[in-house]
Amino acid sequence: MSKRVPSFVDLAHRTAVTGLVGLGIWGLWLTAAVWKSRRDERVIIAANGGQIPISQQALALAQQQNSQDPFPITNDPAHEPGRRV
Repeated sequence: MSKRVPSFVDLAHRTAVTGLVGLGIWGLWLTAAVWKSRRDERVIIAANGGQIPISQQALALAQQQNSQDPFPITNDPAHEPGRRV
């Protein structure tokens, strides 16, 4: 009894199915991770009486005191290292 070598189509099908199953599992894991991080964020905000966390408040205050915009609109390539002006 000889073993039959799987055809290219069979190998391609198995690869595609394995890849899709793996992608589905990764998608479920990523969804759970994002959901958990957002849930934890809501718990922190609720524990602060609806206020944003102190670290974010401190960051915003420091940026205001230093006259820094956290999202500057600029053509300065230093803000976008991969872009050439």
